[in-house]
Amino acid sequence: MAARSNLAPSPVPVRVFVASPSDVTDEKSTAMRVLEDLVRDPLLEARMALQIVAWDKYGIGAPMLAKETPQEAIE
Repeated sequence: MAARSNLAPSPVPVRVFVASPSDVTDEKSTAMRVLEDLVRDPLLEARMALQIVAWDKYGIGAPMLAKETPQEAIE
């Protein structure tokens, strides 16, 4: 009989990049609130390591070269 490991599986890393044109700021704000709630959800915490990436949010920005446009950096 094979020994069973008591170690829980590592959370699956999930990176969400949030970017939008300026005419959908309300929708982007809603999406950010939902994602931030998911990051703090204790039921998902052990299963998923959610990382929110956005150009315009302090502390969660995405690195890019100064010579690139945001679109070029994404590509």
